[in-house]
Amino acid sequence: MNEDLAHYLQHRTSQDWIDALNDAGVPSGPIYAIDEMFADPQVDHVGMAKSVHHPELGEVQVLKNAVNLSSTPDMDYRPTPERGEHTDSVLAEFGYGAEEIERLRVAGVI
Repeated sequence: MNEDLAHYLQHRTSQDWIDALNDAGVPSGPIYAIDEMFADPQVDHVGMAKSVHHPELGEVQVLKNAVNLSSTPDMDYRPTPERGEHTDSVLAEFGYGAEEIERLRVAGVI
């Protein structure tokens, strides 16, 4: 079935399908790649992008929370962590001590 649908759907553009679905009363929109998402004028219009400083990449854009409450202050947005950046603190939250975490690291577990 997926193969049949893919064959059928590929004959029109994504925008054609979005327009047809919206015209039929089915709310729909594009599925973006990251660069496409930040280029969408609506993302800018509703203020969904936030610039944050990444220690290696400099200024990068992240997506803000989709729910914005008028009496709630903005969250502290940060760049995506590097792999393993929070390993020690997460394991500590689960009760692992510094020596045990180091033993796991030496053993190649983390």
